[in-house]
Amino acid sequence: MIDNYLEDKTTILNPEGYLTVVVENGSVNKKIPDRFYIEFIIGRDSECDIQFSDSVVSRKHARVFWKSNKWWIKDLESSNGTYINRKKIIEEILLPPKKQVEFCLGGPNPNISPRGKWV
Repeated sequence: MIDNYLEDKTTILNPEGYLTVVVENGSVNKKIPDRFYIEFIIGRDSECDIQFSDSVVSRKHARVFWKSNKWWIKDLESSNGTYINRKKIIEEILLPPKKQVEFCLGGPNPNISPRGKWV
C-alpha cells in the first residue's frame, strides 16, 4: 500500500496531512488502509487500493491524488461515472471537503475525509 511504501517520504511529498476513507454504501473486497498520503486508485481490480465488488464500479474507476498542496479526484474514464454531490465530474477537480462522492449515481459512496493541519 502507498501508506507503507512512502512512509519515510511523506514529510517531503505531503507534509500537511492525509486522507481517510470510510465506505458507507457498497461492499469492499479488502481492508482499506488507515490513511493515504499521496494517491490511491478506486475500482474493482485487485490492484486497486480500494477494491469494490459492485458491478457498477469499473475495474479502475477513479484516482484521488495530492497535487499543488491540495487533494484532487479524477474519473478514469469509468463506464458509470464519478459524481460529487450528484454532479458528474468530467476532468480532475479539487476534492471538496465534506462532499458526497459516488461511483455511479446510487452506487458506492465512500466518505473521503481530509485530516491534518491543512484541513
